[in-house]
Amino acid sequence: MAANAQSLLTVQVLDVGYRNPASCFTVLRLASAAELASFSGCGVIPFEVRKGDELRVEGAWGVHPRFGRQFEIATAATQVPATTAGIARYLATRGVRGVGPRMAQRVVDALGDSTLELLADNPNALLRVKGLGRNRIAALALAVREGKAEQQTLVALAGLGLSPTHCAAVAAAFGAAAPTVVMRDPWSLAGRFRGIGFKTADELAQRNGNLPDAPQRMRAALLHRLQQAQHQGHTALPPQELLRSAADLTALEAARLVPALQTLVSNGECAMLSHATNTLVYQQAMAACEFSVASALRQLALAPKPNPVALQNPVGISLTPEQRAAATLLLQSKCAVLTGGPGVGKTTVLRAVVDSLYAAGRTVALASPTGRAAKRLADVVGRPASTLHRLFGLVPGLDMVVGGGTGQDADVLLIDETSMVDLILMHQVLQQLPPNAVLLLTGDADQLPPVGPGKVFSDLIESGLVPVARLTEVHRQAEGSAIVSNAHRVLHGQMPRFDAPSANNDCFFMERDTAVQGAALITDLFLQRLPARYGLDPRSEIQILTPMHAGAAGTQQLNALVQAGLRPAASDATPPHRLVAGDRVMMTRNDHQRSIMNGDVGTVESVDRSAGVAHVAFDGRSVRFEGEALDDLVAAYAMTVHKSQGSEYPGVILALFQEHHILLRRNLLYTAMTRARRLLVIVGQTRALEQAVRDARLADRHGFLKARLSGEAPCAVLAVPAD
Repeated sequence: MAANAQSLLTVQVLDVGYRNPASCFTVLRLASAAELASFSGCGVIPFEVRKGDELRVEGAWGVHPRFGRQFEIATAATQVPATTAGIARYLATRGVRGVGPRMAQRVVDALGDSTLELLADNPNALLRVKGLGRNRIAALALAVREGKAEQQTLVALAGLGLSPTHCAAVAAAFGAAAPTVVMRDPWSLAGRFRGIGFKTADELAQRNGNLPDAPQRMRAALLHRLQQAQHQGHTALPPQELLRSAADLTALEAARLVPALQTLVSNGECAMLSHATNTLVYQQAMAACEFSVASALRQLALAPKPNPVALQNPVGISLTPEQRAAATLLLQSKCAVLTGGPGVGKTTVLRAVVDSLYAAGRTVALASPTGRAAKRLADVVGRPASTLHRLFGLVPGLDMVVGGGTGQDADVLLIDETSMVDLILMHQVLQQLPPNAVLLLTGDADQLPPVGPGKVFSDLIESGLVPVARLTEVHRQAEGSAIVSNAHRVLHGQMPRFDAPSANNDCFFMERDTAVQGAALITDLFLQRLPARYGLDPRSEIQILTPMHAGAAGTQQLNALVQAGLRPAASDATPPHRLVAGDRVMMTRNDHQRSIMNGDVGTVESVDRSAGVAHVAFDGRSVRFEGEALDDLVAAYAMTVHKSQGSEYPGVILALFQEHHILLRRNLLYTAMTRARRLLVIVGQTRALEQAVRDARLADRHGFLKARLSGEAPCAVLAVPAD
């Protein structure tokens, strides 16, 4: 749409065609004395607009290719109606029962131009209007006052520097007190409202004269760093590391932040705990979560064993002694773990265990942390499977909300891909697990830890609390796969072997000197060479994996290259949301209202750019995204290795370059390789591959869960330890 010079108009709202309550994007039918005919207007308006309202709008005229001439609204403000006709329309649209157009006109006929002033200052003057009793007068006066107060609040918040969308959200949360809250403690907004983090709140504070050493600023910085640490996988941080990190954020000396940390501990917002020689600072909710998970798992481990279930062989398959022992262990345990790498028969054991439980009449709930992993589990065992969130009606976050689900009726809960389950999700699941239920956990302990805080699966295995069946024998049907053999070589610290290309090969390495060259090759492989050679559909059967988002061979650049190749030159893919129908997209945050989880992948069905709306299919379910919610969707032709956990793809292209050196670890390479089912092509530098194989270090995650599982309770610390 071509934009013209800015214009200022006084308009009457004839109709509200569309409004997104989250983004405040609004489409209106408008009339103005300056225009001969009614026209369309659209833009972000931070307050509720009703039919009959009079607005002062500023913006620019443009011509949309589909909807024609319309006014793009940059700012809007409610105008007090200047005529008796306008006042009547205004009163009729306040939502007061019994005050429609006819009654509103009678009020104006009786009171004239002073109607609104009398409503605000002397509503009893309306008693002279026949049919308008005291209750209706009070309701009408309240509606007018609230509308005026809402406008004043929004104007005040905008004056403090908040965006229109944030004005509406903050006003809805705090009401008339919102401007005072923002002035006194702008940092309290950080993390509470989408799009307002510590940095945004800090800028808002500085703009409004708050001091850099304000106690609430220092406390907010410490809490922000703890929340960031959770996003990096930690459940807590050592106090000195926390203080140094917050000092960097605030440009204050770490010592000046010590009283703020002590205040957070003393008022119960944080907990400082010590075990052996380590001391850690937790957000109080995270400390309670860790304690809850450890207590629940210990209770399960120490509970009496259930009645044993007879083992049934899967139809047409013979179990090896190792597989039989593993299946028997699971069928005789109250809580047990099955783990192992590719090709060792975890699938076979799972089928045997599930078939045996069903044959014994047990009520079995099968679940995984993601929709993709749940679908794989269902395909493997031939029984229905669900995500953990759907099974128990869970809403993501520390403040758990339960909305139903069938998991509470299960005799046995079997969770696959448990290495992906973080501390918070495990806490939610264990809180809802029936007291007498059996808990069976399966997964590959050598894969990457969860994206979220903690590493429950590996901590549970290493604690020795529950019996663990680890499968190690690679079976005949997997021995011919170079993907499987190379994954095991990497797991043992050996370089993978890449034989000369042949019809039987399923694993290749293609060297390129630079990431830029690699990105070009990856794009060609994805769009042309693999579809032509192996018949793989690039839109659904080939997945590009890379360690990072940024860089020449990161997800952002690779997705841009692939999207450009998949689209016709004239496709309508305009900023800020470069999505078109057919795009593969991924959700980047948990959205319980839409029942879409972070990491879920879908396909764009349609895009309406003028209305800011897209429809995306997730597992056959069409979901509407609009306004700001579109920011949660990113292209998913390329994704990080972390995001690919729990999934398998017919073909995988893995980017591996020195620009990824920070993340080049053995478990990342192993996880990426085991995502490929039929074909794996690694594009990169030999030295990057060597570093990934060589570096067996596991990224340290701070927390005391393993100690708690072992029966060792950390104790509270009352003062910040000296550095």
